[in-house]
Order: sequence, then structure tokens, then C-alpha cells
Amino acid sequence: MHSTMLIKKINMDHFSEEEIEVYFQIGEMENVRDMLMDSFNDPNCIYTGKCLFLYNGISLRMKGADVPKVVKGLTEKGIQIYSVYQPYKPY
Repeated sequence: MHSTMLIKKINMDHFSEEEIEVYFQIGEMENVRDMLMDSFNDPNCIYTGKCLFLYNGISLRMKGADVPKVVKGLTEKGIQIYSVYQPYKPY
């Protein structure tokens, strides 16, 4: 049996103010979890309260246009990103 995951294409419209849920699959999550929690729970972070920490990644409520900024910030900290996508929710 094959495992199927439905994903949506992220709309990179830079003028959209709509927040979407974006999932970042993180490599070696068990080793970087504390660093991620410190970064995304910092009171000065614009994503404070918008991040859900999962077993192998994080889910952020954010503007689609901000995805490149988050990817850049994570990679500058030496965090490996395996995939970035918007989970499909039929509701």
C-alpha cells in the first residue's frame, strides 16, 4: 500500500495579506528542536504564537510571500530543510 499526501501549491503572490499554513520538514529535528523553539517563541519574532512544533518539522501560519525569508533564516542557522509545502485541507 502506498502512502499518499495531498499538498497545495503555495501562492507566492507578494501582495496577498492572507495567512496560510506552511509546513517545513526539518532534518535532524531532535537536534535542533530547542534552537527552533527559542527562535520562534522569542517575543520579538513575528511568528510567536503562530508556530506548531511537530515530530519532524514545524508548521507556521504566515504569508506565502514570506516563505523565502523563513527558508533563508533557517538555512543561515545551519538547519536542514527537506521540504516546504502547504498541507491540503478540504474544508
